Amino acid sequence: QWVEEHVFGGVVERVVIAGNAPLPNFRAEGPPMPDDGLSIELETTGTTLRPVDSLPEIHDADLTLRVVGRHAVVSLGRGTVNVPGGRKLNVANGVFDVPDMYPKPAPAHARFRIDGAMPAAAAALSGDTLRDNVGALILDPASTRGTVAVQTTVDLEIATKLPTKPPVYAITADLTNFAADKMLLDQKVEAPALRVIASNTGYRIKGNVKINGTPAVLEVKKQKDEDAQVEVHAKLDEAARRRLGIDFGDTVAGVIPVKVTGTMGQDPAKDRLQVDADL
Repeated sequence: QWVEEHVFGGVVERVVIAGNAPLPNFRAEGPPMPDDGLSIELETTGTTLRPVDSLPEIHDADLTLRVVGRHAVVSLGRGTVNVPGGRKLNVANGVFDVPDMYPKPAPAHARFRIDGAMPAAAAALSGDTLRDNVGALILDPASTRGTVAVQTTVDLEIATKLPTKPPVYAITADLTNFAADKMLLDQKVEAPALRVIASNTGYRIKGNVKINGTPAVLEVKKQKDEDAQVEVHAKLDEAARRRLGIDFGDTVAGVIPVKVTGTMGQDPAKDRLQVDADL
């Protein structure tokens, strides 16, 4: 039933089903299936599936389903995710694992890798599905550059009715040669490498960056239903201070260490910054 509701289209290349158990074991309300009681092998190509209801569909997927007794594993060789603007992200090395199908609901675990260009990732983040999770950190696909590699794991429950618990996910994203205009407090941010760690409870971004050309250490933390907390450490000369809009007047000259802390929310008018400088 889960396959019927989450897998669409495609071509079945091969299917083998073998049973070796009393008939009551094959009924939904029957006793648990023994390990040698059921074997299913199914191979498909060009398949569309949505492994998690809250995430976009995966298209053109090559799937292999194997069931042994009460254990089911769906493997995804490759696929693509279509995002707004005609862009695509690549999905590979996907595994959807249900260790025991007998409990109702049945615990399941999914993991997969997503690769692609940052403009496509920015378009995905700006969609209705993920926008509420990222809060104020919305990137413009037209002014975002670089590549991204994402490792994702999801723990969820499957049942004939909607599960009571929402999926629990963990994401680790590595951004390479990243650049985004007006990403942080209307400033351009660049980084040769940047790591993002996210889950249901929030996300964290940390790394060495350039903010409007000024080297800095950036950390952004956001907890669910709260504004994002921003912290920046940098050494600023007069030109850098002017670019960032920090004005200490004519009494300060030279390079000074600066720590900038603040919050970012959905309403930019309510953003707050505090600047601490060692003079």
